[in-house]
Amino acid sequence: DSLVKRGYCLFVCTSKPEPTARKILSHLGIDQYFTEICGATMDAKIDTKAQVINLCFERAPWHLKEETVLIGDTMFDVDGANQVGIKCIGITWGSGTRDDLYEHGAIEVFDYPDEVLDYIEGN
Repeated sequence: DSLVKRGYCLFVCTSKPEPTARKILSHLGIDQYFTEICGATMDAKIDTKAQVINLCFERAPWHLKEETVLIGDTMFDVDGANQVGIKCIGITWGSGTRDDLYEHGAIEVFDYPDEVLDYIEGN
């Protein structure tokens, strides 16, 4: 909510099937915060994190990679971001570990949402 109110465009880039992701976000009542929700395809033509990230850029070609940061909780998020050429901020309230996130190249790792907001606003 804080990022959207400050004018940032948010995307979901998940390796979960896109229809499932859309259903979950809608059920949680947070789908309206996202410009786009991208996920794996049911036919597995798009199934890696890098492919899903590229799908987001295809759907929103006005977004520049150099102005984009992925916020992720696993090494797979960091790896996907690196493969596509964007930065990744790690977060510890998901399923990955701080060490894995840093080891795979996260530019920063945070423990609380407010830290992510402060970092983004400061850079």
